[in-house]
Amino acid sequence: MLNTFGGTLNYSTLELFEQLVKTTDPAQLDEAFDWEEYNKEVEELAIAAAESARSTQARLVKDINEEQLAITHISKIVQGFLTVDGLPFTFQGREYMRGLYDLVKEYPAGCRNQIWHTGRQVEKSTSQAAKSIALGIAVPAYKTLYITPRFDQVTVFSQQRFKPMCEDSKKIVGRWVKPSECLWQVGAKQFANGSFYNFRSCYLTADNSRGISANHLLIDEIQDILSENIPIVEQCQSHSSFELRFRTYAGTPKTNSNVITRRYQNSCQFEWLSKCAACNHWNYLDENVIGANFFECVRCHKEIDPKNGQWVAARPELLDKCWGFRIPQIMVPFKNHKDIKDLRDDPQTSRRQFYNECLGLPYDEGELVLTEKDMVEACAEGDGNGMWEAAQSYGLARRGIPLFAGIDYGTAEGTTPSYTVITIGYMNPYEKFQVIYMEKLLGEKANLAKQPHYLNSLMRAYGVRWVGADWGFGAPINQRLVEEFGWARANANHILMEFQYVKQKNKANWSSKATRYMLDRNQSMNDMIDAIRNKKITFFKYDEMRPFVLDFTTIFIEFDDYNGSMRYDHQMPDDCFHSVNYAFSAAKQYYGKLTPKLLPDVSNEDGDDEYSMM
Repeated sequence: MLNTFGGTLNYSTLELFEQLVKTTDPAQLDEAFDWEEYNKEVEELAIAAAESARSTQARLVKDINEEQLAITHISKIVQGFLTVDGLPFTFQGREYMRGLYDLVKEYPAGCRNQIWHTGRQVEKSTSQAAKSIALGIAVPAYKTLYITPRFDQVTVFSQQRFKPMCEDSKKIVGRWVKPSECLWQVGAKQFANGSFYNFRSCYLTADNSRGISANHLLIDEIQDILSENIPIVEQCQSHSSFELRFRTYAGTPKTNSNVITRRYQNSCQFEWLSKCAACNHWNYLDENVIGANFFECVRCHKEIDPKNGQWVAARPELLDKCWGFRIPQIMVPFKNHKDIKDLRDDPQTSRRQFYNECLGLPYDEGELVLTEKDMVEACAEGDGNGMWEAAQSYGLARRGIPLFAGIDYGTAEGTTPSYTVITIGYMNPYEKFQVIYMEKLLGEKANLAKQPHYLNSLMRAYGVRWVGADWGFGAPINQRLVEEFGWARANANHILMEFQYVKQKNKANWSSKATRYMLDRNQSMNDMIDAIRNKKITFFKYDEMRPFVLDFTTIFIEFDDYNGSMRYDHQMPDDCFHSVNYAFSAAKQYYGKLTPKLLPDVSNEDGDDEYSMM
């Protein structure tokens, strides 16, 4: 056991995490590491650390009070206590940064909930580290969760941003920061006053953050995180009081459809406007102010200094909902006119890159993958009827034709809620997957506790033989279907297959470690999109399909900087799409077309067992 200030952590668990966190493949770590057990241990340690630190908290709070600092003046704590690269943290020349820290009593909710829509290299990671450290100093036993898409980014932030800022700041070392006495690792750090920090990644799944509680949630590079995972991560704040709850999300925009830009558009949209000294025009900092020899006013073309300006809310009606800040490279003190102009004129720099990374603006090159026309044609290729009644489907099953279901689970929460969707279909004589029934569980049916009973009754009535179900959020419901309603994972007439989307080489693997199927998200979605376009998946008549169509047409392609490839994301909920995909995947596995038909004790080159449950 590793002794720490206020608790213990199992050596093997910690060492395994420290070893695995170096990988850049989230799927590898998710399969190999027991996140549930690790998160349980660090949560227990955080509680123990807070209890043990109570004897020192009074003195540390007194230190803060004597400086006349408080949580309402986070910038004063940052400037008074922290250093960056060996020098005292200062806002001189970067006065615009204060707005990212301090609370404003007129807008208590908005200033606690922030989205930073930024270019590259504008000190966003440094600011996130400073803000989280200051809150941990000001509030004893304060808990922070930092999320980023990849594990290498976790390491960089934890070890190259957060750690040096703590250890080099002489005013907090020995008082709040005691690395030799407190837990001080890549994935978790604690202060002497009981404040605790967890660092996690969230690329395709949010499961490695489950079970962690936090007051302050930081999400970095949010543009590369699937939008559906963010509400899951936000559950970590469910027990935090309003006064202590902060959200600080940051990243570099991609397209207008990307999650960061959508969230920024639903904020007050603070823009740093620079006033022209000659004509008093307030200039918006985009490509139009980049003159031939200097930054110029768009009205009179006289020189302006972008650092001289003020934040102006484009949507003041949202000031108490969310504060959004756009920070382009034009306004930062360490980038001059020549730097920006040279980058704009560099033939190796694409327009997308210049807009995203320099101006902090989205640049549309995203593409919708399924149109309403595609869906109309897929319905026309079906049997021409509406959704089937249970008696029709059960009659098909009695003739020996297997029926398949797909379930994608949803929380039914939020402004654009996702709902549980069930799809039922079969392979017709023309080797097309015919969808005969689809339902989005609304109203009373959205109650997750009641869903296992309803889903089981529906599938039994329709004669479903195999069901493919979302793992993650739906794992507890799947377990109830197995334990209470007679569905089995293998060697039975009624099979429940669990699917998890990951990033991997193979299109589909059976993982004996995780006891579920791993689907490469991009390849699996691509196969289904092609099947709909090529009429290999067909639906009931369009009049009845219409309410579900948006779940298909909302999906778009976006460039993935991490993998150098394209990936799929969505604006509105896409639950119906994934429900069909799980049913389609179950059918493919039944007919031996998803993974090779290998016995459970035969392993592939990656060490995972791949076999058919037939």
